Parts: sequence; C-alpha cells; structure tokens
Amino acid sequence: LINPNASGNIYYTLNNTDPRLPGGGINPDAILYSADIEALSTVFLKARVKDEDEWSPLEERIILTNPGNGLLISEISYNPKEMIVGNDTLSSKSLEFIEIKNNSGTDIDISGYQLNDAIHFIFPLSTIIEADSLVVVAADTSSFKVLYDFSAFGPFSGSLNNAGETITLNNPAGSQKIEISYNTQEDVWYNAAHGSGFTLVYTDYGHPQNNTDKEKWRISANWLGSPGK
Repeated sequence: LINPNASGNIYYTLNNTDPRLPGGGINPDAILYSADIEALSTVFLKARVKDEDEWSPLEERIILTNPGNGLLISEISYNPKEMIVGNDTLSSKSLEFIEIKNNSGTDIDISGYQLNDAIHFIFPLSTIIEADSLVVVAADTSSFKVLYDFSAFGPFSGSLNNAGETITLNNPAGSQKIEISYNTQEDVWYNAAHGSGFTLVYTDYGHPQNNTDKEKWRISANWLGSPGK
C-alpha cells in the first residue's frame, strides 16, 4: 500500500469493513499499515489514509488466492415436490436448492462468490470448499433442514423458474466461473425432476461447465436428490 500524501498513516481492514467508523473514529478491526500484507486466503481489503482528524476516500481491493478452477454446479432442485414432515408443510419453492462441487484436488476459498441471474446469493467470508467436497445453497434454510437434516447456506433470493433459467457463479472480482442453463428452449428435460421429487444431477465432471446440454445431466438416483453427498 502506498500513501500518496506527504503525511498521515494508512489504516486497513481485511474483513470487508471500513477502517473509519461513522463519526470518524478508527475501527477496532483496522490495522496500521507498516509491512507487506500476506494473503493466505481471499482478502477483501479496505484502506484509508488518516491525517489527524481527516480521512481519505475509501480504497477497496480484492486479493484472490485461488482462481476457482474446478467448481461445478453439481445438482439443481428447481421444482421440488411439496412435502409434509410431521406438522410442517414444506412448500415446493421453499425446498429449492443448488449444490456446488469442488472437483479439484485443492481447497477453494469461495468467500464473496456470487450465484446470480436465476437467484442471488453471496457466500460469506471464510467459506472454504475442501477438495472433492460439496456445499449446498437453499431457498429456505429452515425448510431444507427439516427435510434433509443438515444446515445449508442461504437463503438465496429469487426462485428457480420451472420453465428453465440460467444460473451463473462469479468470483468476487466479477469474473464468471460457471454459466449453465436447464430446460432450454422451454423443453422440460426430465419429467421426474419436474415436481415429482427428483433433481437434476451433473455428470460431465471432466470438462469446464459452461453449457446448456441436456445430455450432461441426469435424474438423481435418490428421490428428493442427494444434496451434500
């Protein structure tokens, strides 16, 4: 970091907060810059110069330590079956989910990654997908936990269109890592995934995932899918 001014000190944070508090105080999480910053995971750096009681405009940078290669959308539940579990009636829309797989041999930090277009969700800080592992993002985390008995990320905003839609995954710098579409040309790919309780599962792990090909997807082996497995 370089101070362009003749005086003052640089204060910065690594947790996506402003080093300047409302009212002009110093954020307790702010660090006085004195040496090079070593980034071991994704860093959301925000910095200002403080010169006595004056602060410079905010500067923001994102430092990515992993390009995100190997990420795949591995399962989609776009039109789940309404379920009754005990005294709970779980609506179809509340049970929608998207599963993301790290199909690489190294852990991937997806802090700040965004699911966009059909739905919207931003992964929180310190979100790591371990090598060859999965995470799930749910429309309604409470309903999801009632049915599947584990906690998913979420909730996401918006909903998945039963007639077909595009889903993208972008890294925090805005670079698109995934773009897929399902039920293209308003053609239902598989009736079993269309309100009967099954899900769409991706099969072509050997190639980058930017496609709209029905042949690269199949019906889940399990009724209600297999999120997180």
